[in-house]
Amino acid sequence: GLPPHCHRAGAGSVPGRDTFLTEAQWAAREAELTEKVSIELVAESKSKVALAMRLRIAGLENSGGRDAGEIADRLIARFDAAEIAPDAAALATLRDFLAIRAPLNAAAGALSDFADANGLDLSGAIAGFAEREAEMDRAGVDTAAVVYDAAFGRALDYYTALVYEISLPDGLVLVGGGRYDRLLTMLGAKTAMPGVGFSVWLDRIGALTGGAA
Repeated sequence: GLPPHCHRAGAGSVPGRDTFLTEAQWAAREAELTEKVSIELVAESKSKVALAMRLRIAGLENSGGRDAGEIADRLIARFDAAEIAPDAAALATLRDFLAIRAPLNAAAGALSDFADANGLDLSGAIAGFAEREAEMDRAGVDTAAVVYDAAFGRALDYYTALVYEISLPDGLVLVGGGRYDRLLTMLGAKTAMPGVGFSVWLDRIGALTGGAA
């Protein structure tokens, strides 16, 4: 549903999502960093260089796999976003979108209803979504048992598209993964290489199966 930076801001909890919407900020994960620099500094003509220097001085040259220059870029983008925060109507539309939760085999219809109700042309994106669901169905996945949640996201920077989790009814996550087209470039690759993958919590699965293979 959401762009990756929004996943990080509101993923995993309804209170987190509500805070994200109420404050209309795209900078939730960088809140601690933004306290270390002044908005006036960002307004200067050479703000990125100056901000990167301040981050290095503050001992934040490398954070989450990003260097000071990348962090500076992100902070500047967050300040820019704060200046063009969505109005009340846009926030209401976003709330309606984030409230969409349906079985995967009914999600395309729910998205179409949302688009029609808000006067949005999402036909191309919804067609691609429906085709993905159809491919999963043809592969034998019970898409009626898979839940689509527009507000769902995984709080990791490298995901770029589809993300998912397999969890128990009580919410305990056993498997999580998705698509990450920029992960290898973040790790030093010179050219972009698309990738997909997942993580498995073997200790949780072992505890559930009593250690059986």
